[in-house]
Amino acid sequence: MAFGDAVMATATARGMHALGKIAAFGDPVTKGLKWTGYCESVFKHNPNILQPGMDGRQPNVVWFKHYKKTLSYYTHWDGHKCKYFWNYAYRHVPGEFFFAADESLGLPDEKPYIMIEPNVAWQRGSVNINKDWGEGKHQRLADALVQRGYTVVQCIHEFSRRQLTGVRHVPTPTFRDGMRVMAKAKLFIGAEGGNHHAAAALDIPAVIIWGDWSPPQVVGYQGQTYLTGGGKEFCGNTNPCPHCRATFERITVDEVYQAAIGVINGNTSARPG
Repeated sequence: MAFGDAVMATATARGMHALGKIAAFGDPVTKGLKWTGYCESVFKHNPNILQPGMDGRQPNVVWFKHYKKTLSYYTHWDGHKCKYFWNYAYRHVPGEFFFAADESLGLPDEKPYIMIEPNVAWQRGSVNINKDWGEGKHQRLADALVQRGYTVVQCIHEFSRRQLTGVRHVPTPTFRDGMRVMAKAKLFIGAEGGNHHAAAALDIPAVIIWGDWSPPQVVGYQGQTYLTGGGKEFCGNTNPCPHCRATFERITVDEVYQAAIGVINGNTSARPG
């Protein structure tokens, strides 16, 4: 599972420990965990989730098929057609993070800040190109927010192909490091994906430059602001998609800026249906 899927898993596991149970994500027949490199950052310190090295055959373990090609938010993935088919009966609920007492959260030396992520998960292949707002727009957005007097922060990691100028750069080698920064942000702005799931889990207001790849009423959360460019096709294409590119071209810098100011001022009108 990727970062977003791992955050979603924490919602499934919520409250298990209090019931004397523990959630395991993997194959219930072989009792094998489906543990990816993303899981450590998301599941760390979570008492509700079985970790590697723990006994998965205990009677209190509840197994869930929650990994690639078994996830509930799509009905199936057609590899031949390179397309996801969405499960419109599904609704996400926010996950949760557990931080230890020695894990510092936020940037204490800064006044309240806005976190912008101009990158998508480039490392995960062509599908994420269909979630990308485009080159240069995040910079113009950051410039406008800084000019208005806001502190803007960008987390810098190994996949930071785009690095904004005129903002504070914060090294975040792991996803968890980024979530520690996000945890004290006044607003997150970025693409659909792991960060928008994390913002919901951390209860951070968010403006998501969504586009038309996936349906926000399925993959999104109530309370976040989504900009779809008017799209309603939600194509699910995993190859670079001209339709998705055209949708993002309709989302202007000013539209995102006005949405951000609206959220900061308490006006969150553009929400998923």
